Order: sequence, then structure tokens, then C-alpha cells
Amino acid sequence: MPLNLIKDHRQLIADIRAQNTNPLCVVIDALNRSLVGSEKSDEAMSAYLKAANAIEEAFGSLVIIVHRCGIDGKRPRGHTSQTGAADVQISVKKDDAGHHRCHGRVR
Repeated sequence: MPLNLIKDHRQLIADIRAQNTNPLCVVIDALNRSLVGSEKSDEAMSAYLKAANAIEEAFGSLVIIVHRCGIDGKRPRGHTSQTGAADVQISVKKDDAGHHRCHGRVR
């Protein structure tokens, strides 16, 4: 379902609560499909991260935001506040043999 996380996070929280469940994890796939605005905008990214944090606080759960790397594949696209706000970043890349390799960064 299309999601504007900044505008819709309160309704998302209410919809999850209405299911009488307390999720351990909420996955948002993907950031660019749930952000109305620019990934490079500090205002838009700040509001997006606050909305994700509201979900985390509402349920005491992990919020995973799937995001794609930039063109060069060295870092996530968009504003650097994403990296600053992340507790963990995991990069999954396919090597020359076709195997998926994970690399992580924990804050």
C-alpha cells in the first residue's frame, strides 16, 4: 500500500494497534516509496526520521527502513542524517560469483 510516512505515521500506528498486536519489528520497504519530498532535503529527512521514531516508540519495536545505495554504491542515497540516525546499517551486495555478501555498521 502506498505510504507517506510523514503524513500517515499516526494512522499507521492506529491501524497496527487496531489489530491487537504489538509488533517486534516494522519494515518499511522502501524509503523512496514512503517519502514525499526529497531524500536530500534535511527538513524532509528529519520529519521522516521523526515519524519512524514515533512508530518505534509506540510499540517498543525495531523499525527497519529498506533503502537503496547511490549510483556509486558506496553510501546510501540522500541526506547524511539517515546515517547519523541509524543504529545499524547493513549493506547487501552480490559478488562476482553471484553470492550475496552482507556488511554492517553498528553505531
